[in-house]
Amino acid sequence: MKTHAERAETLFKSGYNCAQSLIGAFEGEIWIDFETSMKLASSFGGGMGRLREVCGALTGLFMVVGLLSGYSDSEDHEAKTRHYQLIQDLEQAVPLLKRASPDACTPPRTKTQCRVAQVMEVSR
Repeated sequence: MKTHAERAETLFKSGYNCAQSLIGAFEGEIWIDFETSMKLASSFGGGMGRLREVCGALTGLFMVVGLLSGYSDSEDHEAKTRHYQLIQDLEQAVPLLKRASPDACTPPRTKTQCRVAQVMEVSR
């Protein structure tokens, strides 16, 4: 069975954007189906619609973390604080992904350019 990183890289190399690749790697572990997750993440590729802002790999990771351990009760301030701290800790682990790289977002994409692989390594 493939690891999350291998699944994400396979999706990325088949043409899905970074955010889609990250969330798609968790198919079967998150409570939304593959097609819905691909639609949800579709706007975040290329640093949010090719605006070269926050890298889609990081955005995808944040979506997965939210689905797996996010909060849903707006009154649960402790859960919100814990969740935001987790997101901040993850962002600190991959600070170079705050802005999307044109090289990483433009085909042909190579393994060394694949930010998906970098994010998956940090998220272990």
